[in-house]
Amino acid sequence: VHDLDLSPPPDSGSLLGDLTALLRRLLLELDNPIAAKVIPGVLVEVHGNPDLSARFAATFMVREREVLGEVLDRAVRRGELAERPDVPITHALLLGPVITWLYVFGARPPERLAEHLAGTVAAGLAHAPRAGTPEEPS
Repeated sequence: VHDLDLSPPPDSGSLLGDLTALLRRLLLELDNPIAAKVIPGVLVEVHGNPDLSARFAATFMVREREVLGEVLDRAVRRGELAERPDVPITHALLLGPVITWLYVFGARPPERLAEHLAGTVAAGLAHAPRAGTPEEPS
């Protein structure tokens, strides 16, 4: 839906603001009649064709994850996160609910979905256990 010139949103000064901007852009790209008709079929084709899947991953997915990585790196530099979270997992946490809302539920997203999802993901990332650090038994 986006071109390969995808860039990080302007630095809002917070992880919450940056994630909200990413999600607003994602919702704008995906919440329209053309996308609703095209994207489900594209996903079927991508996952049914290994060559197409590899090209899709190497172009769209890599670029989206690079942009998300920059947003997460900003949060680390600001001290909002102790370390960079796993980018593919964070990507799925952001993209999954949007795809579910639009294409599984088949519904218009609530007005403040971007803000709600960004707040939930930002809070989760800020309180997630450090990678490679086992949780202490309770």
